[in-house]
Amino acid sequence: MTGARGEGLNPEKTFLRLGIAGQRDLLMFPVVEQLSRRILETIATAGEFDEKPGSGIAFQIAIEDAVELQSQLEVLKEEIAEQL
Repeated sequence: MTGARGEGLNPEKTFLRLGIAGQRDLLMFPVVEQLSRRILETIATAGEFDEKPGSGIAFQIAIEDAVELQSQLEVLKEEIAEQL
C-alpha cells in the first residue's frame, strides 16, 4: 500500500496553512504467528525506531482469513518446521 499519511507526535510545519508533510509508505507482511514476534523485533531494529524518533512504527495484526495463499503454504510449512 502506498499513500498513507500521518503526522506523528509533532506535526510538520505548514506553508499558508497547507500541509507539506511527505507521503508515507505502508508495508504489510503476512507471516505465520510462530515467527511474528521475531520478525516484528527485526523490523524495529532495522528501522532504528527506538533510536530515531519519527522513523516509523511496526505493529502486529492477526489475520482471521485470507485467500490466494495456497501456492505459498507448502513453503511456509517447511520454513516453520526448520525454525521451530
